[in-house]
Amino acid sequence: MYDFEGETVLVTGGTRGIGKEAGRLFLEHGATVVLNYHDDDEAAEQARSDLSSTGPGEVHLGKFDVADEVAVDEAVEAIWEEYGPIRHLVNNAGVLANVGPLVGMERDDWDSVVDVNLGGAFNVVRAVGKRMVLAGIDGSIVNVSSITARRGFPGEIHYGASKGGLVSMTRALARELGRRNIRVNVVLPGYTKTSMADTGHFPGADFEDFREKELSRVPLERRMADPEEVAEVIVFVASDRASYMTGSEIRVDGGRLA
Repeated sequence: MYDFEGETVLVTGGTRGIGKEAGRLFLEHGATVVLNYHDDDEAAEQARSDLSSTGPGEVHLGKFDVADEVAVDEAVEAIWEEYGPIRHLVNNAGVLANVGPLVGMERDDWDSVVDVNLGGAFNVVRAVGKRMVLAGIDGSIVNVSSITARRGFPGEIHYGASKGGLVSMTRALARELGRRNIRVNVVLPGYTKTSMADTGHFPGADFEDFREKELSRVPLERRMADPEEVAEVIVFVASDRASYMTGSEIRVDGGRLA
């Protein structure tokens, strides 16, 4: 269905959950995939082992902190030189931490989330995007946001703001980079079976009760998405089959926001 043979793909936050499944699909269709991670070497090696026999593509690891702009630029340069020009970028790295009400939220709590989810995406898209432009490469960028960009959750103002910022950044980049034939789109997953889904949203509330209530509002089978269901959309949007899509916001939420 897709042809990524000879193309290099960078997936941030790529060693687990949605990022890992996106990497698997790119590999199945021939890409050279670099899975970024921050500090969990054991999980990263397990992901590489899991995906090493997937399809005709090659899988590699890229250890760097997306929130560190110098480390990002150095890592992207090294990837570019070793594996070839990055034609597709999936900005998937994200954290949900220090959940709590506004009255108790400190600036460090805010920064710890926004610096990764939005600042990190900026760091990576700048490092990759400028090289795409200078090399004259027509590529694609897929930002992974969240339905929290469109529906507020108490206790998560930092997370919602960072994910909403990704949507706005996508639109601006689509207009700016479209003239260079670089497409930029954003995917908004709903509740998905990842490690982040085990984090409580409403401080002080019973999380299991919260999750059951929220899932009851999902029209499609009242269930969470499997990571591969979101990954399928990411890979489609990155592929040439979506060649006339840019600046698009695609929800993968089982109808939660319908």
